[in-house]
Amino acid sequence: MDTMSWLALTPSLVYSHSLPNGLRDFLEDLDITTLSQARNILSGLHHYWYTAEDLFIDGDWKTAWDTFTRGLECGKTRLNTQSDTLVWAHNKIDGSVTANLVYDSIVQSSSPPAGNKLLALIWSSNLPKKISCFIWLALKNKVLTWNNLQKRGWIGPGICALCYAGEDSVQHLFCSCAVWKNVLFHLSDQYHFSLSFQSDNLCTFLEKWTVSFSKHSVCCYLPFHAMWAIWKARNNNIFEGKKMLVLSLLHQIVYSSQMYCPPAMKAKKSRALGSGPVLVYPCGFFDGASTSNIGGVGFCLFLNESHSFEFALGAGYCTNTKAELVGLWALLHSAQVMGIPTLNVFGDSSVIINWEKGTAGLSTPNLSHWCRETRKLCTCFLKLSFSHIYHEHNQLADSLSKSALSLAPGVGSYTEIFEGLLASHDTFKLF
Repeated sequence: MDTMSWLALTPSLVYSHSLPNGLRDFLEDLDITTLSQARNILSGLHHYWYTAEDLFIDGDWKTAWDTFTRGLECGKTRLNTQSDTLVWAHNKIDGSVTANLVYDSIVQSSSPPAGNKLLALIWSSNLPKKISCFIWLALKNKVLTWNNLQKRGWIGPGICALCYAGEDSVQHLFCSCAVWKNVLFHLSDQYHFSLSFQSDNLCTFLEKWTVSFSKHSVCCYLPFHAMWAIWKARNNNIFEGKKMLVLSLLHQIVYSSQMYCPPAMKAKKSRALGSGPVLVYPCGFFDGASTSNIGGVGFCLFLNESHSFEFALGAGYCTNTKAELVGLWALLHSAQVMGIPTLNVFGDSSVIINWEKGTAGLSTPNLSHWCRETRKLCTCFLKLSFSHIYHEHNQLADSLSKSALSLAPGVGSYTEIFEGLLASHDTFKLF
């Protein structure tokens, strides 16, 4: 049978088209116990054996056989002399087995207990299956951290590879690790939520988190994306010796949470904000921040999809408009020093972008120096374009500008990211 379906389900494999009881008894009388044996014995009667006449049977046997074969024909299954094949019954297209389909069948067959919001969120369609499985294993304390490996007889350092100040365990990584707490602090600042529900127990922490936000909110899924990013950073440090900065982790978490945000939120954002800027490399983003007249500047340069630079620069005493202008100047200056001939610039300050395009002016006297220096830099590029974007599409530069508020004027730090991993990190003085 070339397309006879089997149900490959635990605990056993069975035919999806089983033989009628009467016909099974008839074949067993001939010491034939499988369809394959029947095929081998009777294949000489006809290339395709559909009818009861081919088997010289009548009466109840004929009725049973005709019903059976008609069912096969309706399902486009033909009996022939080829070998039987196994197909995955949950794949209605070609019968092949894939990890995605196995995950889906598990989720569909084992729905979480009623009222358990945490498990419902973990196994929801708003998370990639690999993250759902990881979170589930972490809650069961089955993730292969050093403390679990040592229970199996493995010998290793047993210390956290991120903070080097605690045991490499699930509870430490996702509850008390300094890197984890730093990530949560930055996320709370960016998404404006309180961290009053922290706990030393992962399950308790996640349960408190999930009841604090609507399931349609991006914030509701943030800890799951954060746990996955922390786990990958931990593995990169252990197996490849590559350390990842908190800013890079934040970038990954924000990108992942926006990519897999709830459909309602995604549709709402799409209607309100559009699809975001179309990136043509090389490109740069800038932003400025000011608190109590102390400014900070953030900007980033993307040479291509896998190579980027992130900068944080102290701006000293200034207004928010001045911080934005200094951010544009610093972005152009850095690109010119790096020898980038063309650049597509994105910013969320309509005042600065419109001034650069010539459709608006900047009349504030204390900005004249920065205006002149910025105009000079614009002449250093073969091609330069400026585009206004929404604040929601400028999250990385915004986060960098806020982190720069504590830096001295003209002093900054930069991070080079290549293939999602830290390539270099240093400080500099720009003015």
